[in-house]
Amino acid sequence: MTKFAERLRLLREQHGLTRKELAKLLGYSEITIQRWEIKATIPRSKYIIKICQYFNVTCDYLLGISDKK
Repeated sequence: MTKFAERLRLLREQHGLTRKELAKLLGYSEITIQRWEIKATIPRSKYIIKICQYFNVTCDYLLGISDKK
């Protein structure tokens, strides 16, 4: 699992969200969230930014570049 996939799942679970709930909050499909979490695809930068803004973390953290949120 990539750092992105691992951290996305971790953030989602820490916030008590299902994939379906997160998808609805971000305006994506549940399948999209699932594909990101199982490392099938990595989102484009505009989606990464939106995820970071929602969870209030840095892109470096979400992508595994840094451990600082």
